[in-house]
Amino acid sequence: MLEVRDYSIGELREILGTKEKQGIDRKLKGYGFEFCSTGRGERRIYSIKSIPDPFRIYAITKLGVPPQADFTIIRNLYFYFFCVEGFAEMPYVEMEAILEADGKKISSKTISKWLKYLEALEYVSFSRSDFIYYAITKENGIKCYKEISRELYLEGWHIYFDCKDEEGTNCAYVKMTHHIGGHPYKKALFTENLFHLNDIEELIETINDSFLDE
Repeated sequence: MLEVRDYSIGELREILGTKEKQGIDRKLKGYGFEFCSTGRGERRIYSIKSIPDPFRIYAITKLGVPPQADFTIIRNLYFYFFCVEGFAEMPYVEMEAILEADGKKISSKTISKWLKYLEALEYVSFSRSDFIYYAITKENGIKCYKEISRELYLEGWHIYFDCKDEEGTNCAYVKMTHHIGGHPYKKALFTENLFHLNDIEELIETINDSFLDE
């Protein structure tokens, strides 16, 4: 992550992933940096004067988030995900409601998309065996999630498969949802990668800096 200090042109080539001076200048301007440069060729030195949004720069340079993304919603999502107990275990629709209460509309699909960035970098991993189980109902057009046991979830599916051949899938589905109290849904638990704890701490620190700079 870039800081307010001097950088050699070689350092910025590596950080920004571009070789030519014009490319470096274009990226720094596009990211919103205030900067100047002195010297020529390999002796050129860039002086970063100010960083407009530390999280935006971190997300672009370290997480690979495209520059046109909504960085406020990504920042808020990652803050809740890492710093608010119980948020990461919520169904996506409940995450969506919390984030929208902060004034930013976001879909469950978009939440999943940004969390996959963390998974791709191996900051976190989503379990293939540990889940939280829910029964979903809809009241007045609003989805309601009730946490249920794994045993009840499996019982529901046993009822479905036992009934579907003789009674049809519609009847089997009705019996299953009646038994468990709603539509079945399971959400994978996540764990932080011990080899990336320093990266996660840096991400959280950058998020906190972004909030404090508002």
